[in-house]
Amino acid sequence: MSLAKRLIAVAVSAVLFGILLWSVDRAALAEVLARARLGWFALGMVFFVPQVLAIGHRWQLIARPVARLDWREAGRQVLASNCLNLVLPSKLGDLAKGVFLYRQGRCALADGMQVVVFEKLLDVAALCVWMVVGWVLMPRGDGWVVVALAGGGAVVVLVYAVYFLPGGAGRLLALMPAGLRKGKLGRALAAAPAVARLVHADGGRRTRILAWSFAIWLLHLLQIACFFRAVGVEASLVAVLALMPVAIFAGLMPLTIAGIGVRDWAIVALFAGAGNPREVLVAAGLLVSLRYVVPAAGGLPWVGRYLTMARGAATGRG
Repeated sequence: MSLAKRLIAVAVSAVLFGILLWSVDRAALAEVLARARLGWFALGMVFFVPQVLAIGHRWQLIARPVARLDWREAGRQVLASNCLNLVLPSKLGDLAKGVFLYRQGRCALADGMQVVVFEKLLDVAALCVWMVVGWVLMPRGDGWVVVALAGGGAVVVLVYAVYFLPGGAGRLLALMPAGLRKGKLGRALAAAPAVARLVHADGGRRTRILAWSFAIWLLHLLQIACFFRAVGVEASLVAVLALMPVAIFAGLMPLTIAGIGVRDWAIVALFAGAGNPREVLVAAGLLVSLRYVVPAAGGLPWVGRYLTMARGAATGRG
């Protein structure tokens, strides 16, 4: 994402959240936040620790064929990439992770980038599986929810076809028009078989990668359930597990910054039917946004190192 697009995304998020904030009683919202139950809030904050450890361990497993990472280095990369992705254009945080693999001397720079692409696509696909399972548990017929489910299903099929179906990437590439094959998508599909071979190099490791991907989202959803309890949202744990994946997926739209605005409106739409005042749901959305701010703040001590690595790769010096 270019700097101009990032600024547009910030503006869109500000407008969407501003409209939502304008529609509620700000004094009542402030009271909801002031009366938040600190025990549930503190428990939600504690979840950041196992989340970072789990994401770092999955990154260790994914990167293992090309680079050996200890758990400290993996955790530092996870935190620093969160920080860079929140404030800088062009996904420089994720780029730095790919550069690290390259600088281990075990893979080409392009291959390191593709490993990062696989990690991100797998993360989205795991969320989409949670979303589909949640819809089975608590089906909803809202048009936008159905569209989100269709999009999520397409992501799952795409990731399976490209990385887990033998020859799937090649078949998709053959179906693409010649012009598109030379673009970013075509190059990504062309590189996918090499990444897939790394993923499938050890069947046990592949299974652990998938298991940790689903476990990571479970940790996120349990944290959100704690934040909901903190501000008094009337929703069962099953409802949070079933409905929040839809709101998070809606927040992945590239038109906003970290999903702010879109995700908040989705939370209101999904949970207002249980009799929750809008002020309570907006307060819950603010706490949910901490999932992006807190890890980014935690990565500040290591930003300098990884930013230097990312800039070096972006200018061809990596």
